[in-house]
Amino acid sequence: MSPSRLVSAEDHVGVEFESGNRKVRVTFAREGECAGRISVTGAPEALDRPLSNAVQKQAAISGEAQ
Repeated sequence: MSPSRLVSAEDHVGVEFESGNRKVRVTFAREGECAGRISVTGAPEALDRPLSNAVQKQAAISGEAQ
């Protein structure tokens, strides 16, 4: 497991870690609406986008027919 470090600012908190050549950062809003962001750098396909603020249907996980 890679070492991780706390990421903290006035409006968000999260974690940052490295995996191979990739640097991953996931943060969450401290207050207000449910919000977060994920970014991955150093990968062939870099990623930087907000996390969903809605719960997705979990039918496949619970074994229900889709």
